[in-house]
Amino acid sequence: MKWNRIVLVFICVAFASQWLMCASSKPAPEVASKGKEKQKVDEILDKKKAEQKQKQQDDDDVLKLLGITPEAKSTATAKDSSATGKSEMEQKVSSLESEVSSKDGEISRLKAELSDKDKKLTNLETILQDIKTSPSYTSQASATVGGGSGRQPSSDFKQGYEGAFAEYKRRNYNTAICAYEELLRADATNSYSDNCQYWIGECYYGLEMYQRAIVEFEKVFTFIDSNKEDAAQLKIGLCYVKLNQKDNAKAALERLTMKYPKSEFIGTARNILSTL
Repeated sequence: MKWNRIVLVFICVAFASQWLMCASSKPAPEVASKGKEKQKVDEILDKKKAEQKQKQQDDDDVLKLLGITPEAKSTATAKDSSATGKSEMEQKVSSLESEVSSKDGEISRLKAELSDKDKKLTNLETILQDIKTSPSYTSQASATVGGGSGRQPSSDFKQGYEGAFAEYKRRNYNTAICAYEELLRADATNSYSDNCQYWIGECYYGLEMYQRAIVEFEKVFTFIDSNKEDAAQLKIGLCYVKLNQKDNAKAALERLTMKYPKSEFIGTARNILSTL
């Protein structure tokens, strides 16, 4: 009986040990699941690699049938890249050439305008020079011509007038201005007084004080029956030309042509108007 119990205990121990060994050899459910997922991912990646390799092989086979080697393919790719870069460069060059051409056209237009203005300026300077050298223009300053209405000046006045005009011709404009103003203060009612006023305007014109010259030329019209009105009107127009006030210049010169139609300066006024 005792031996039977011993044998039974031994059998139970052996069975328990066997069961524990089997239980420990089985993987945990979670570990087994992760292993299966990794295996599936590896299979998918291997399949993709195989497909890509097969596609590359198929492409190479097609190129071989066409007589194109892998080396030739690489060269063609490099040429395509170079051609693309060259095309972009050509577009940039073409754009720059177009821009330069446009600038050249603008420069040509500006040069043409400048040339036209130079011609007009040259013509105007020629007209002005002709006016200054005209005998009829300078003769009116001499004491023998006389001025507007009024009594004849005294011999001292005539002598002072000639001296002032001599200073003007020597371009001593400030000295001439003082001399003419002194004559007007002494006698502003004789037939030479309007001439004194006119040549004061000419002196300021010579000094390039054109705005002041206009004021002095305007005073000529305050003298009764002055024979210097048309000349003063012409010089007012020229002052505005020098001041680059074209509208005022046109108005002054057109007034000359309308108010003094028989003036010897009509042709000069019209020539100047044609340049404005």
